[in-house]
Amino acid sequence: TAVFRIATQPCGTRTITSKGLKWGLVAYSKLKVIPRIHISPITGNVGDVVSVLGAGFAGEEAVDISFGSNLLITTAITSAKGTFSARFIVDTQPWKEKNITAKGVISQEEATEKFTIIPQILVSPARGYVGILLTVRGRGYGVEESIRVEFGPEPPVGVIEFTATDKQGT
Repeated sequence: TAVFRIATQPCGTRTITSKGLKWGLVAYSKLKVIPRIHISPITGNVGDVVSVLGAGFAGEEAVDISFGSNLLITTAITSAKGTFSARFIVDTQPWKEKNITAKGVISQEEATEKFTIIPQILVSPARGYVGILLTVRGRGYGVEESIRVEFGPEPPVGVIEFTATDKQGT
């Protein structure tokens, strides 16, 4: 038994050979190197930056990266060894788990990881005196979801309920 780690290299089929040192007997097997991506972070808000690291793609090819409903959020070019690094900003989409897929333009090899959009609110102004009007904007919620906004200590001083999210969860 031999154990080894696949070194960084482009995708494709490789031959593994073993040879007996005493009698010279030889055996062969095939191994397909497939691509993989790593994303960071794996959860976040609309507007956050996501890093995508890829390996095992074809060497020196364009890799298109999709995110959820956005079929082309960015493109990267792989090194001769089939690796790449890319970043993109989470665009406006509803809450839930989304696929991030990197696909080689020529090789058509692809790898996918999951990213979860989580809700976020933005309050404007960020500080104010008694009687001032506040604007609360939300994004990353479910499609056509009812939202309850509460303000103040327990029990809340103000409560507003409305169905205001659109098809993008904002």
